[in-house]
Amino acid sequence: MIGKVLAGKAVVAKAVGGATIGTAIALGSMTSAFASDGQHITSTKASAHTEAATYTQAQAKAIALKNCGGTVKSVGFNDGVYTFLIHGKDSRDHHVKVNAQSGKVIQIQSAAFAKAQVQSIALKNCSGTIQSSSYANEVYTFLIHGKDNKDHHVKVNAETGKVIKAEVVKFTQEQAKQAALQQHKGTVQSVSFSEQAYTFVIKGIDNVQHTVKISPQTGKVC
Repeated sequence: MIGKVLAGKAVVAKAVGGATIGTAIALGSMTSAFASDGQHITSTKASAHTEAATYTQAQAKAIALKNCGGTVKSVGFNDGVYTFLIHGKDSRDHHVKVNAQSGKVIQIQSAAFAKAQVQSIALKNCSGTIQSSSYANEVYTFLIHGKDNKDHHVKVNAETGKVIKAEVVKFTQEQAKQAALQQHKGTVQSVSFSEQAYTFVIKGIDNVQHTVKISPQTGKVC
């Protein structure tokens, strides 16, 4: 069942399997809540290959959990939006999207197949180790480092549990990570993957959060 998209509302509620997803935080309260820790930072080197974020990953995570209680299993960042996978108290997986500029929850989705189930399906298609995963439009995308020592890109529909695409990726996630860290020295906080790019969120040695995209086909910044 797909959750409804929120359009500029400060308050939202959604019932999933008898459990109600809570109330979104008003932006005013978010500003005061984080004003003391100096975390409202924007990359000073935003360019074609970086995405600036007013709200850090940690702040966005707190907002997501206010709307959907549970445990965060993974996080991705793309086009100015954080996507958190939360295993809810209702034992279902929920995908909560938080706008990195406004701090607003813009979408909540719940999937018929939990991530653990879909991950098993992906690994049956391609044996190896899961490197990263992302979720969009009812589809999980897994990056699997296969036993052939190559990275594979496997897409599984979260509503049907079927593999809809599988292909070999030219540049591995580790190679892309090194290329990203050449752009901004620091610590990788999260990574997500799509056909177009690896997206790395890096906390730089300058104490600024940077987002760098690397092409899986060329190994270069995109």
